[in-house]
Amino acid sequence: MNIRIGTILGSWMMVCFAQVVLAQQAPTADAPPAAEQAPAAEQVPAAEANEETVKLSPDEVLKSMGIEWQFGPTTGRLGNQAEIAVPEGFVFADRRGAQKFSEMNQNPITHKEQGMLAPKDLRWVIFFEFDPVGYVKDDDKEELDADAMLEAMQEGTKAGNEARKQRGWNTITLLGWKVPPRYDDQTNNLEWATILKDDTSGFETVNHNIRLLGREGVMEATVLMDPETYEASLAEGRKSLASFGFSAGNRYSEYVEGDRIAEYGLVGLVTGGALIAAGKMGWLTKLGKGAIKIVILIGAGIAALASRLFGRKKKNNIDT
Repeated sequence: MNIRIGTILGSWMMVCFAQVVLAQQAPTADAPPAAEQAPAAEQVPAAEANEETVKLSPDEVLKSMGIEWQFGPTTGRLGNQAEIAVPEGFVFADRRGAQKFSEMNQNPITHKEQGMLAPKDLRWVIFFEFDPVGYVKDDDKEELDADAMLEAMQEGTKAGNEARKQRGWNTITLLGWKVPPRYDDQTNNLEWATILKDDTSGFETVNHNIRLLGREGVMEATVLMDPETYEASLAEGRKSLASFGFSAGNRYSEYVEGDRIAEYGLVGLVTGGALIAAGKMGWLTKLGKGAIKIVILIGAGIAALASRLFGRKKKNNIDT
C-alpha cells in the first residue's frame, strides 16, 4: 500500500507558478550592532525582512527540476507493460524521471516506478508503479470490508510513522476514506481514496488510488491532488487514464493456465499487498505566504492487521 500525502500538491507541485522562498541570510559584517538597531517593537519581523519570493512560470519550474520531461502531444511508455497518451499541455517522465522526482521529494525509490503524468502546472500528478506480483484473482470482490481494511491501513500508517521519526520527517495520520474501496469487474480496476494529514502542518491531502489489473501484475496509479480541488482534479485524471492500456499479451483478459498467480487478492491490494505500508507526503502544502513546499514525506511500516483480513484462506492456484 503506497500512501502519498500531498504537501502541496497543488503539492507535488505548483499551481501555475512556484514561489521559492530563499533562506534567511545571516547578518553581514556591515550590519549595525544589536544595540544600534531599532527597538524590537519597531522592527520588521526577520522572516519578512529576509525573505525573497521569486515567481516561476510552469516551464521554469519544470526545467529547474532537471528531469527529462516529454511534452505532449506524445505517448508515454510505462516500461514494457503499458502506455498512456500525453495530451497537449501535459508532461510525462519515464522511470528515471519518476525516480528522480521521488528522490527530490524525499521519497525512497521503490524500483517499481514506471513513469508519471501531470498537467504542466503540476496541479495534480498521476504516479505509475508496476508490481509484478502475478495474476491477481478477484474472487474476493464481495469481501471488501471497508471498516476492517481502514483499521489495517491505520495500523500500518502508525508503524510507518516510527520510520518517519527516525528520518526526521513529519508523521502522518490516516483520517479515513474519501471514497471506500470499489471494484469494477468490467474494467478490472480497483479504486479507493484516502484522506491523510501531516501531523505537524495540519495539511490534508487526498490520495486517489487506482489499481489496474494486468496479466503479470498490477499497475498502481496514484492520483495526488489538493482536497479543495478533488472533484475537478479527479475528473481530469480519469480523462487522462482513459487512454491507458496494457500492451498486447499483458492484459488481464489474456491470462492462460500456468501463469503466475499472486498470493493475495483485492483486499491485499488495498491493505498493503506484501504487508508493506508506505506513507508519502505530497507537495501542495500551504506554508504561509502561499509558498509551495516541494517535499514528499515518506515512511514504511507493517500493516499488522492485514493478515487478519486476507489470511483466513490462501489460494495460490486459479480455478479454471
